[in-house]
Amino acid sequence: MTSPVSSADPVEAIGGYFELELAKGSFPHADAILLNSGRSCIEYVLRANDVRHVYVPNYTCDVVLQPLDRLGIAFSFYAINEQLELSELIELRHGELLIVNNYFGIKDEYCRRLAEIYGRQLAIDCSQAFFADPPAGSHCFYTPRKFFGVPDGGCLYTDERLDLVLETDHSYSRSIHLLKRIDLGAEMAYAEFRKNDASLNGEAMKWLSPLTRRLLGAIDYSEALRRRRSNFALLNDHLGVNNRLRTSTDNACPMVFPLVTDDPDLRQRLIQNRIFVPLYWPNVLNWCEPRETAYHVATHLLPLPIDQRYGPEHMARILEILT
Repeated sequence: MTSPVSSADPVEAIGGYFELELAKGSFPHADAILLNSGRSCIEYVLRANDVRHVYVPNYTCDVVLQPLDRLGIAFSFYAINEQLELSELIELRHGELLIVNNYFGIKDEYCRRLAEIYGRQLAIDCSQAFFADPPAGSHCFYTPRKFFGVPDGGCLYTDERLDLVLETDHSYSRSIHLLKRIDLGAEMAYAEFRKNDASLNGEAMKWLSPLTRRLLGAIDYSEALRRRRSNFALLNDHLGVNNRLRTSTDNACPMVFPLVTDDPDLRQRLIQNRIFVPLYWPNVLNWCEPRETAYHVATHLLPLPIDQRYGPEHMARILEILT
C-alpha cells in the first residue's frame, strides 16, 4: 500500500476519507490581507510603516502590546471618555501611530471622523466591529472569531504592502472548543476555549489557515447582520434610555449590547442564569487607577449577547433578569 500524499504536496488528493463538509463561499473581508490574528495585523502595520512610537487606549486588550514588544516599539497609553472616545485629540509626529478601537461596533461614525484627521497614522481596531466599512486612507483590521465560530484569523486593510515569505497557519488543533460546545455545551468546552485563546500568544505572523478560510466561507453573513441589528434594537428599546453609554449605532452592526450599570450584583446574576457576559478587559484594572474612566467602564460595563444564534425569545429572557 502506498503512503498518502503529504499535506504540503501541491498535488490535491483524490479519494480516501472525507473532510468536514463546508460550503465554499466568500466572506466580507476576503479581499483584505488575511493573517492568523489581529495582533499579526498590528505587527504588519508597524513593520510596513516604520513606526517608532504608538499611542494605545488604556481600555483595550493587553494582547495589543505583544507586537509592540516583539518589535521593540515604544508606546504610551491615552485616556478615553465615558463615550469610549479619546479624552482629547493627540498631536502625532512623524513615525507615530494612533490605535483606536471601534468599541463593541458602535463607533463607526466616530472612527470615520478620526480617519479624516489622522489618515495613515491611524490604525482602527475593528475586532469588535466585523461589519464596519474600512475608512479609506487609514489602516483597519478585524478579528472574525469575536463574531463567529472560527478558531483564529485577522483581516487587514492597508495601502502599504510588505514583501513577505510567511508560513501558512494550521487551525485544526485550535478548533476543539467549537466542536465540543455543540456536543457538550458551553461550560464543558470553556477550558478548551481558554486554551485556544492562550495558544495565540507568542505566535509568529502567518497567513490565514485553509480551515479558517473555509469556515468563514460557510457563514450566512446577511442573516447574521439582520439578527444582530434586530436583537440590538430590541434591547436598546428597553435599556437605551437608562444606559449611561449612548447606544445609537447609525445603522452599524454591534458585537454586543454594552450596558453600563451601577448594580454590582447584576453580572453574577446573569451568569447564574447561564447568560455569559465577559469582563473587557481584566488587564485594564492593572493599567488604570479606580478614578479613571477606563477602570470604571471595565468594572461597570456588561456586554449583553445579541449575536446571530439568538432571537427575540432570548432577548426577552435577558430583559426578564435585568428588570
